[in-house]
Amino acid sequence: MFCKPGHGLWVSITDPTVVIDGANSRIVATVSENLYGAPPNHGAWETPQRVDLADLDLTGITPTYGTGTVTWSAVPATLSESASPFATYPQGPGPVALDPITVTVSTD
Repeated sequence: MFCKPGHGLWVSITDPTVVIDGANSRIVATVSENLYGAPPNHGAWETPQRVDLADLDLTGITPTYGTGTVTWSAVPATLSESASPFATYPQGPGPVALDPITVTVSTD
C-alpha cells in the first residue's frame, strides 16, 4: 500500500503478474485507490481493477536456462501510461524509467 497523506491519496497494489510476451511484455497488478485521506476520515475504496503498471523491454535480453528455470535478467522497465493515475512519478516528455527487473520462472 502506498499513501501520501498530505495529498489524500492511498493506493493498494496487489497480485502482481509478470507477462513475458515479446514486445507486449509487462507487469500487471490489481490496483485500488482511496482519494479521501487517512483513517479515521477516509472514504470507501474504489473498485479494484487490473492495470498494466510497467512496460518491459526485452530487446537484447537473452533468457538464461537453468535446471528447471528460465531467467530474464536486468530487463528495462518503464511506467505504463495506464498506471499514471495511480503513480506519483513526475510526468515527462518520454517514458518514465523504473528500476530494471529480473524474473525467474520455474519450468517444472
